[in-house]
Amino acid sequence: MRARIALAISAQESTSLSMTSAIASAQKTRDYLDKNGDIDMQDAIVIVLKHCPSERVSKNSNLGEIAKDKKGNVNMGSIAALHSKIIKGVANYQAAQVWRRG
Repeated sequence: MRARIALAISAQESTSLSMTSAIASAQKTRDYLDKNGDIDMQDAIVIVLKHCPSERVSKNSNLGEIAKDKKGNVNMGSIAALHSKIIKGVANYQAAQVWRRG
């Protein structure tokens, strides 16, 4: 039983860190786009941030990285990849919470 509890706590902590990192990346990307991006990409990152749990969004984006492609550019593809990462992170975090309670 203790092993199962420890595994559940570890899974929740891991998914929490992953989700927090992805959200910080979205925030850092938003800040970058506010200074350097076009309106369409700014709108896209706002949509991405709306999928983030409000209690996880903070003003501190130190943990994150700007969502850039292999060439170092922020584009719709890199924003979409970040969006997928956030959606997956939120789902995994919620699943870990349920598993821990279960």
